[in-house]
Amino acid sequence: MKIMRRKISILLTLVCLLTSTNFVSAEAYWSRTAEVRDGTPLPVAVEHALGFVKICAENGVELAVTLPISGNPNRIRWTSSGADIASVQADFRKMQQVPAFQEHWMKGLEMYENPTDDWWISPQ
Repeated sequence: MKIMRRKISILLTLVCLLTSTNFVSAEAYWSRTAEVRDGTPLPVAVEHALGFVKICAENGVELAVTLPISGNPNRIRWTSSGADIASVQADFRKMQQVPAFQEHWMKGLEMYENPTDDWWISPQ
């Protein structure tokens, strides 16, 4: 039930943002934070995370990796931004068509768990 409520809440939030004339042209920011699975050395997980950055850059998509300064040290965050939510989503769809990205993604499923996505916009 909680999962369904959360999905509905996210969907309503996105619909409101997309229909609001004040925010349609605002820059969008996406991030995904994931925990490194037990048994995976952090340096290996970080190196793998940076592999996503390289593959994305080779395909014209800008992606950044950050590590936490406080809290759980076994987390990694990927971030991207674009002119609007649709352009960020289009970049992700584009990357899903790249075989190297798909292979890297599958390997990442072995290293990371509990991903959390966040969407932010900058008000204009």
